[in-house]
Amino acid sequence: LTSSVDVPPRYFGPQLKDHVTKLLVEKVQWSHIHLGAIKGFAVHAYVPDIGSYDLTKGKIHEDTGAVQFNVKYNAIVMKPQAQDVFDAIVTDVSQTGVVCQFGPLYIYISYTGLDTFKYDSSGQWRQQEPNEDGEYESISVGSTVRLKVTHVRLSRTGLDVYGTLDAEGCGCVDDPPDE
Repeated sequence: LTSSVDVPPRYFGPQLKDHVTKLLVEKVQWSHIHLGAIKGFAVHAYVPDIGSYDLTKGKIHEDTGAVQFNVKYNAIVMKPQAQDVFDAIVTDVSQTGVVCQFGPLYIYISYTGLDTFKYDSSGQWRQQEPNEDGEYESISVGSTVRLKVTHVRLSRTGLDVYGTLDAEGCGCVDDPPDE
């Protein structure tokens, strides 16, 4: 993978290679990558051997004095696909569904993917039937759920990921402590 890095003049000096590496990682880590067959989120990015780079070749921006370097890097890319199963943290609950987060990935579960749950007046999704322990599970902000990805779509802003709890082994993993 290759990315361009704009380095402001204040970083020119003996630590230039360290600054280039830092700026590159800040730019690409946790960002969406779409390069041919590589589509996903860069979970971890690194420059394998910045010491061997010849940073004498760069394009100077005449208006700012910054220099643009093209840097080759490696990345661990998370590429979610339909049928993947994740343990995710619930970040938002509404009548229309639930938003969960798994690393940099946000997954939307529509109310149709919450068939065994019903939205109640306290702003939670509560299970309609008790589980095998005789307890009614609930989904609220901070809950951990095991979900199955049903659909992944590439959009202008990244990946739109949709999931369900209505699959074998999916559901509440734990509830947040009562306050």
